[in-house]
Amino acid sequence: MDTFANMDPYVIDKVDGQSMKTNVCSGGGKFPKWFLDKPFSFKTNMNSLVLIELWDSDATTDDYIGTGRFKPSSFVGHGNKSMEV
Repeated sequence: MDTFANMDPYVIDKVDGQSMKTNVCSGGGKFPKWFLDKPFSFKTNMNSLVLIELWDSDATTDDYIGTGRFKPSSFVGHGNKSMEV
């Protein structure tokens, strides 16, 4: 695995059998930023578990960095019934 300064990270979001991947943030390092043309859009139950995997792109084999998990219902409140992930 590269040092944080040299990482070329990308993200894979997974929910209910659906999956989306960002572009690689070349040289993104420890604080990458992605500028997406449109947000990830999943049709799912608000109580489904969303998995966010972070990977480091390498020439031979990509390195796993970590995973985050959340339920959209944890972030939606006050009458909101949808959320862009």
